Amino acid sequence: MLSTCRVLFVHVTVERRVEVCQGGRLRLTCEEGAVIQLVSVLLVDSKCFGSSNCCPRHDDCSATASTAHQTTARNSCNGQTSCSLATENRKIPCGTFGFPVNNDYERITYRCIGIVFILSIYIATIKYLIVAMYCIGLL
Repeated sequence: MLSTCRVLFVHVTVERRVEVCQGGRLRLTCEEGAVIQLVSVLLVDSKCFGSSNCCPRHDDCSATASTAHQTTARNSCNGQTSCSLATENRKIPCGTFGFPVNNDYERITYRCIGIVFILSIYIATIKYLIVAMYCIGLL
């Protein structure tokens, strides 16, 4: 009975989120072997009180970024292992009673999509251990 070596390709997806206050740059990164796929690009108003004008929270009011900004983001980031984008600043309907206010920050959700190579080794008997060692590069 012969031993066989087989390489399996496993599709791996990790979802991430980055938030940056107005005037900053959004930096998206994936590990080596994975590429960025944008999920959403949102402009957000945090309704901060006190001295801060940007205090990101999970339940802040948000609106979709402009079509032009989304296109720029997708063209700059999709398929790359990393990218950097300037935040968009525009009025969104998040003020009191829905009146337009400038967004405080931007939130991008993206996926890191990659392929992991997994080597499967099937050994019929101990006698074929040498073949398995060759398959995984030990010999």
